[in-house]
Amino acid sequence: MASDQALRDLILASNPVVYYPLNNPSNLGLDLSANAHHGSQSGTFSQQIKTLFGMDLTMTKGVSSPLVTVPDRAEFRGNKLTIELVVAGVADENVVWLERGGANNNWSVQSYTSAQAPGQVPAFGSFLGVPTTPSVFQGAASNLPGLAHIVLVMDGAKLSTAVNGTVSQTSINTGSGSQAIQTAVPLHLFSRGGTAGPSNGYMAHLAIYNRILTSDEILARSALFFGAMGWEVHHLTATLANQEPRSQFQPQDVAWRGSPPLFAGPVLAQELTQFPMIKGRDYFWLRDGVRNVEQGYIESTVTIDGEGVARRVLCFTQSGELVAETTSRASDGKYRFDLLWLNRRYMLVAQDDPAFGPADYNAVAADFQLPKPYAPGEGIGLTGA
Repeated sequence: MASDQALRDLILASNPVVYYPLNNPSNLGLDLSANAHHGSQSGTFSQQIKTLFGMDLTMTKGVSSPLVTVPDRAEFRGNKLTIELVVAGVADENVVWLERGGANNNWSVQSYTSAQAPGQVPAFGSFLGVPTTPSVFQGAASNLPGLAHIVLVMDGAKLSTAVNGTVSQTSINTGSGSQAIQTAVPLHLFSRGGTAGPSNGYMAHLAIYNRILTSDEILARSALFFGAMGWEVHHLTATLANQEPRSQFQPQDVAWRGSPPLFAGPVLAQELTQFPMIKGRDYFWLRDGVRNVEQGYIESTVTIDGEGVARRVLCFTQSGELVAETTSRASDGKYRFDLLWLNRRYMLVAQDDPAFGPADYNAVAADFQLPKPYAPGEGIGLTGA
């Protein structure tokens, strides 16, 4: 049998106002806290051993008119309380597990039926003061696994929960936030005044705090259940990729193979004049500012002795990159290049026809040509015959 001593030690380390393990059937009101605030019992109870994260817990449920009565304390009357307990077998029924007084106007821990919130599953929760309207049962509770360690934090009207060491991401207002009775009224365990008790539910390790448990305390319970997260130190050894000093560095020639073509070496950050020239792919001709998404066309003719002829025409950027090629129209010698960038200049070269043997004319180049912007609605390609 695995001991639950680690959970006991963790609870006592948080300095509860009262702590009832509920494992001694003849003395269920035994308080193990430093206050030794013991209670008395009546009715009949049964016990069962259940295992929670490897710990065997002796748990108790009421059978016939079960009641453990604990005298009141000033610490029970505040508006900041934390209830910690382990429950099992929470059924689809309305059951008061523990409460201060018996009029639903101080604080209470209850299980709720699905009938309280139509369409919802049975749940478990608490409220401080008078339950909210229309019903505290509409979402205040944590839906539970079969065996659960629960932390219920009542901060005034607000309730937040942690189940098996996992904190819920939501908190809601479940009560008015202040207790109606500030005089001495007893604390009841297992029932409301002994008139009703859990028919199926088991309870153990009940602790009450007159403060809000810290996140570190709740994290400690999670570490107990799931184990602490292990950290390993990995030592890295850095090796320099280039170990010679800068004084010995010799720049290397770089050759690029692929498309688009690139040019090796750095681009000099030289000052541009008011007439910037194109140098490689890193510069472009500026006209009316940066206009790097607008396109246009270049259209012209190839003639010999004033007559249009069909010839091969090449279009280059000023850096020498071939952009496109076409053949001028035989009827009038017209050619056209479309979709050219308006912020660049181009060089056009017309070649003589090699089919006639040695060229009769040298290639003719038109340098530094500027595309024309398209007119609204204008398409691409030559028009006319």
